[in-house]
Amino acid sequence: MTAPLEPGQGGQRPSRLLGLAWLIRLTPEWILAALVVLAFGDAVYHFVTQGFLRQPFLFIQDDTLMDWFNPGFWAWRPGAYDVWRSVYPPLSFVVLKMTTLQSCYVDSPITARDCDWYAKIWIIAIYVIGVAFAAKAFLAMDRRSAWVRAGCFAIGMPMLFTLERGNLMLMALPFFILANGPLKAPHWLQALSTAITINYKPYLAVSALALGIRRQWRLAEFGAILTVLVYCLTLAIMGEGTIGQIQANTTAFLTMAYEQAFGQMYYSTSYAPLLVLEKSGFPLKIFIGSRTIDLVSDGVPMLILSSLAIAGIAAAITWLQPKAITGTRLATILLSAYLVYQSPGGYAFIFITYLVFLEKWGRIGPAIALVCAYLLLINWDYIVAPVGRLDREAWLTGLNVSNSFGVSIGQFVRPALCIIILWALAIDTILQVIKAHRTDRPVLGLVIPPITAKA
Repeated sequence: MTAPLEPGQGGQRPSRLLGLAWLIRLTPEWILAALVVLAFGDAVYHFVTQGFLRQPFLFIQDDTLMDWFNPGFWAWRPGAYDVWRSVYPPLSFVVLKMTTLQSCYVDSPITARDCDWYAKIWIIAIYVIGVAFAAKAFLAMDRRSAWVRAGCFAIGMPMLFTLERGNLMLMALPFFILANGPLKAPHWLQALSTAITINYKPYLAVSALALGIRRQWRLAEFGAILTVLVYCLTLAIMGEGTIGQIQANTTAFLTMAYEQAFGQMYYSTSYAPLLVLEKSGFPLKIFIGSRTIDLVSDGVPMLILSSLAIAGIAAAITWLQPKAITGTRLATILLSAYLVYQSPGGYAFIFITYLVFLEKWGRIGPAIALVCAYLLLINWDYIVAPVGRLDREAWLTGLNVSNSFGVSIGQFVRPALCIIILWALAIDTILQVIKAHRTDRPVLGLVIPPITAKA
């Protein structure tokens, strides 16, 4: 005979089952997060005991924060585009004038780094703001996993690499999050954030194409107008940085990148620099073998083209069912396609990992993408073929250190993870659109009713 339930016991079992289901669902996330934390701890231990940040951090140990202080030096004098050959739009220099002390930029960027305490405060503050915005976006999507993802995002390799370099990507991140994510903001602020993001890093305009595919024409038009206005205003303030100058400098930069192909491959989102390295005369066959090189030469172009094709298919089919897919999912696919095709540097992983962390574990495609995003956060690498060694003073510790660097496992794994993220989300998108066709008629016109995404 079964004993009668005490008052209040009837609802406990379902709640316990729900709690167990939640625990099982988050177990993979906790395991992946533990790997990120362990790798971070190992990097900290190596830094404390050896006095420098090992690969995959940049091997030039006395160049810390110089992605901020080099352009900061040219923000206070003419010649940023004619002499220094900058590829940054004028907005970066205008903001750098507001976040640096002019009196420190007299002799060189090196001396400015030692002098400008105000800029260092800004670098740390912008890093914290970016993490805070990301955490708020994760909370808006899923409170249960938000803090795990926010913590890993903060100590993951892309953010730490960007922070160590003092790269201007840190400035773009908060605006990118406002433009692409669940944070509620007025349309004018979303449009302005899109404009500022593009004026920091023009290639991020590919993520804004999602607005057109989802027929958000008013927001897209407003963003485009503000992009032009921000550029014209900052161009007028700087007095240089025309589109012609930026285009010419970009061409020169790509030529220099060909000559310094190993540096482009060092922390890359794409296999494209590997192809350049193979054609540049770098003795890559000595390090990884001729059979591997032949496989790369034949297979990588096909892999890149097929990845672009699946992204194009996913974007095209979303046009038919724009309500079935979120704007952030579409932005992830479009941006991933660009990063697979051409690498602007591993800094760009901060945008991809942020976007993927807005996904949920429910289906296999997003689950695969989430696993890959966590793996991209691991700041660990293994050198399979040493290329050189630098004996220099590490700026962060002031110690004379000997740092070896070379061809590593991560240089092959990270672009592969970017490709897997693209394919996993693109295939899932195609399946979701096909599923939507069962209940909703396809939309072919340029105008549809207001969009509320389902997933």
